[in-house]
Amino acid sequence: MAGVETAAKICEAGGDGLIFPATTSEYKWPDGLRAILYGVGLIYFFLGVAIVADIFMGAIEMVTSRRVQTRDANGRIRTSMLWNETVATLSLMALGSSAPEIFLSVIDIIKKEFHFGALGPSTIVGSAAFNLLVIIAVCVAVIPEGEVRIIENRPAFYITAAFSLGAYLWMAFILTESSPDTVDVWEGIATAGLLPVLIWVSYKFDRGDADFILEKLGFATDTGDEEEVIEEKTTPDGPSESYVKFECERLMLGGSVESKKVELSVKRTGSTLEEASISYLCEGLSAVPGYDFEEAEGILVFEPGETVKYIELEILPKAAWR
Repeated sequence: MAGVETAAKICEAGGDGLIFPATTSEYKWPDGLRAILYGVGLIYFFLGVAIVADIFMGAIEMVTSRRVQTRDANGRIRTSMLWNETVATLSLMALGSSAPEIFLSVIDIIKKEFHFGALGPSTIVGSAAFNLLVIIAVCVAVIPEGEVRIIENRPAFYITAAFSLGAYLWMAFILTESSPDTVDVWEGIATAGLLPVLIWVSYKFDRGDADFILEKLGFATDTGDEEEVIEEKTTPDGPSESYVKFECERLMLGGSVESKKVELSVKRTGSTLEEASISYLCEGLSAVPGYDFEEAEGILVFEPGETVKYIELEILPKAAWR
């Protein structure tokens, strides 16, 4: 019976990789020196991935957090998200958070000429299993005793959970029944085509267009995108009420080795005949309070006739790439 030939490991004689071995005779170097060399290389590339992923996720968050204002037939101003939250989460946000493992898998598959390797598909399956088992377990375990957490968008949650389990079953069917130990081109295309189907179905359920299906199945159908309605009441002399908003919707700041202060302008529109006040609190989204900026809260008081006030925010020092 003929022996099965296996490729030499990168650290062994005859091994080959994208970066290492540094020379053809590297396998003769002391193991301790090579361990340090490989460890430094690993940390270096991890930092590179972290920097790129951080910038990529920041750009995606900027795109998906944009808001638009429209005026309805009754003259009321409606502020809503430009991107549907469910669509953004299943498309851009998923791409951003999974980009490192996707590229790692693609590189390994191409390097192995589309044959299964030590990495490749294992990075995707392993990440999915980690999210399904470990992340969910941690999210449940960290809830303080006596407290509860509610899933707000349950229709989208039901659809995502069903598609996730369906994906595992589909993968098992491909590798055991349809084409054992092989993934055909049509199977790959069909699998990729399920993503837009998932996004479209989740979007429809999120909008409430398919509530009747959930009702028949006995599931709750609480839906609805967050939307803020600002109503302007007018009198013959002009608006009788006022409201406030930030003059710039988003402010981009570059990294700096020194702390700096920025002023966010808040504009008051409508009636300015009387004194008005509004409280504010700065919370973190992509930025972390105490790490990226100092938390700030207070009350802005608009005197009669005053239309602009400023909130001062301190940005903490960071490396330039931040």
